[in-house]
Amino acid sequence: RNVKIYLDDFPLTDAGGNTYLNLIDPYTIDQINILKGPDGSIYGANSGGVISLYSKGFNNLTKPEVNLQLTGGSYGLFQQQLNAVLPINQTQQLAINQSWTRSNGYRQHSSLNKKTIQLNYNWQYAKHSELKFTGFYTDLGYQTPGGLTAAQMESDRRQSRPKGGPNPSAAEQKAAIYDKTFFGGVSNKTSISSKLTLFANVFGSSNQIKNPFITNYEKRDETNFGVRTQTQYVFENKLKGKITFGGEYQFFSSPITVYGNNFGAVDTVQTDDKLRSRLLLFFAQAELDLTHNFFLTVGASANFLKYRFTTLHPAPVINQSRTFDAVISPRLALLKKFNLVSAYASVSQGFSPPSLAEVRPSAGTYNNDLNSERGSNYELGFKGSLMQGQIRYDVSAYDFRLDETIVIQRTSDGAEYFVNAGRTSQQGLEATVTWTPVMNSESIGLSLWSSYTYNHYRFKDYES
Repeated sequence: RNVKIYLDDFPLTDAGGNTYLNLIDPYTIDQINILKGPDGSIYGANSGGVISLYSKGFNNLTKPEVNLQLTGGSYGLFQQQLNAVLPINQTQQLAINQSWTRSNGYRQHSSLNKKTIQLNYNWQYAKHSELKFTGFYTDLGYQTPGGLTAAQMESDRRQSRPKGGPNPSAAEQKAAIYDKTFFGGVSNKTSISSKLTLFANVFGSSNQIKNPFITNYEKRDETNFGVRTQTQYVFENKLKGKITFGGEYQFFSSPITVYGNNFGAVDTVQTDDKLRSRLLLFFAQAELDLTHNFFLTVGASANFLKYRFTTLHPAPVINQSRTFDAVISPRLALLKKFNLVSAYASVSQGFSPPSLAEVRPSAGTYNNDLNSERGSNYELGFKGSLMQGQIRYDVSAYDFRLDETIVIQRTSDGAEYFVNAGRTSQQGLEATVTWTPVMNSESIGLSLWSSYTYNHYRFKDYES
């Protein structure tokens, strides 16, 4: 939670706040961009940062290229990954990524079986216009062995959760998660001129999820769709810079039916609910090149979110809704370039509403009182190089304050629920240094690097 994730500029995080990151095969990813801390000026609801994943590119290939990778390991691990890039012509290219992963797992009742196929298609249909498609299907299933007490772990740390009290064991109940997901999106980029560029994309997903648990058996059928537009204007007058503005809309709907679990088979209906959410954000950001090598970034977003919850069973039918207060998330950053070093400072605010998985958790009770987390981040840093670029370094320090922190709680039978548990202070220092000496050979290269991270995270007041 708290982090918003994009795949090829399509939101992988749905309007319910869920991000099924384990549906992605890492083999298909070529580049990852990470924005630390709240960055709501362009991306909306997030207090922990933004991750942008980009699939393997086509690299302007003129002939087909196929790569196959096989991996084997302990505990029955086997993985097969195939990547094929198929240039259709000078303006169209198709990439296919397919994988299969299986493992018996370290613990009892912890096997994994995952199959994925992903398609990426690029078409430059005009001189200044490009159409892209990203789509994947994942069939994921993994057993959930459950938690152990300290005594059970000391006895046999590889065992799954044994029978206890009125509850059968995890293996007897065939506890697991099964997720079959389709995800797809189409984006269009058009350069009106050398200064004005328009972006627009449409995306959607369908998740069919089954979760036999020790105490029940849950089925969900999630549907999410949305649109995102972005306009970028570059100017070079007395003032040089770039302005970006746009909006994003998402709608999410999911019926959730909970049955009794009769040793891995559905039993009588316990609850039948329907969740819906609507997310809307508008954003704008300006990046300005000032005099004396100063660079300023200023932006903000306005975020609107509404949840609706309907109880269909047991009777009577009950409708509840929650409209969160509109949130403005600003960001301000200033960077100064010297000869061999750059120093920067930033102030940003963000928020993370409770996800639908938190307002309606596995404990089965809808919680309409969970509040959004709200955070403010202050960061200072500098980066530069020495010895004609052979040594590069980057040091940053931050102070992140989070209010209404959401934490997980568990009932005696292991079911989850969530509460706001007060304020946290998260302070840290991150440093990296890299040495890449100049080599006399074009065929040999050397790079040495080291990093240091210090985290001081504490609750300022914890509400039990």
